[in-house]
Amino acid sequence: MAERATTDEMAEFGVEVRSHWRLVLSRFAHHRLAVAAVVVLGVLVTVSFLGETLSGHRYDEVPLDADAPLSAPPSADHWFGTNELGVDVFSRVQRGAQRSIQVGFLIAVFATTLGSLVGAVAGFYRGWVDTVLMRITDLFLTIPTLAVLIVVANRFRTSDNSWLAIVLVISGLAWMGVARIVRGVALSLREREFVEAARAVGLPNRHIVMRHVLPNCLGPIIVAGTLAMAGGILAEAALSFLGFGIQPPDVSLGGLIAVGVPSAGERWWLFYPPGMFIVLFCLAINFIGDGLRDAFDPQQTRVRA
Repeated sequence: MAERATTDEMAEFGVEVRSHWRLVLSRFAHHRLAVAAVVVLGVLVTVSFLGETLSGHRYDEVPLDADAPLSAPPSADHWFGTNELGVDVFSRVQRGAQRSIQVGFLIAVFATTLGSLVGAVAGFYRGWVDTVLMRITDLFLTIPTLAVLIVVANRFRTSDNSWLAIVLVISGLAWMGVARIVRGVALSLREREFVEAARAVGLPNRHIVMRHVLPNCLGPIIVAGTLAMAGGILAEAALSFLGFGIQPPDVSLGGLIAVGVPSAGERWWLFYPPGMFIVLFCLAINFIGDGLRDAFDPQQTRVRA
């Protein structure tokens, strides 16, 4: 009631009262690169998932017509040209982009969820719990990520759901940075007044961590999630480029780049479009993460150009 009265009094004097999320949105809107990145990412996602509706071709459709254009450059009918089998490259880039978005999103969800839980528990409980969890985190940091990814991906490469195995492995090796960030925030939050008040009324520690500590770590978690998504897309593309990622007949942007490398000079449309999509995806996501970091920073007062 006291808070409501204070709010009403401020409104009476013409003072605009804005919530935390409105302040965050306002600061994010002033980050022009981040706003532009949201637009670019939205266009890329829309183009990718429109699929055959936009391209007019299936990514796995091999034309049987004797007059079908083979290794043809971009044209009105084939926006990114065709490969040596006459398959439309634009539709294959769309399919590869769909897989990249799915892989990156799932990695961001799994890695940030696991890292957030580990970091929040370690920072809140401290003591031996913190020591054990952080030593486990340090142990995972010493694991050679690429070597493990190649071994596991090679084991599941013949499976129809090999991309899900890739997601789980990358997520299992990408949560450590999130855990360290959330732990640092949780260490400061556990001494705050609202946490002490929750303890005083007898709330269990599990409830305090889930209802009070983690929600107040949401800003760093969201930023870490965007970076994890970009990192996941690059990791999957690198794995597919080496031949251990998503296998045919499915399509990956990294696999398309690997196929286009030998003919990048003569048939450039096989190499540059999938590479362009990966670059645009990762740049857009990183710019959005940069804007979110500035927006969630309570000391951020400058307006970004």
